[in-house]
Amino acid sequence: MVTLSELESLRRSQAMAPLPSSQVIAIIDACDQLVREREQVAAIVAGLPTTFSELRTALNELHRILR
Repeated sequence: MVTLSELESLRRSQAMAPLPSSQVIAIIDACDQLVREREQVAAIVAGLPTTFSELRTALNELHRILR
């Protein structure tokens, strides 16, 4: 999995890429968003509660992140 620091490194070196700069930046930005969403989802899943009402709250938060 790509980390946020690796994405930042890619941003700095994007000028050397054969793709147009705007396309490289768009790809890196999309990856950045996906990594951040994955981190949020992993944190929620790691803390899933045992009660139904707390579980429902966690699922609502996952829904908010992923839509």
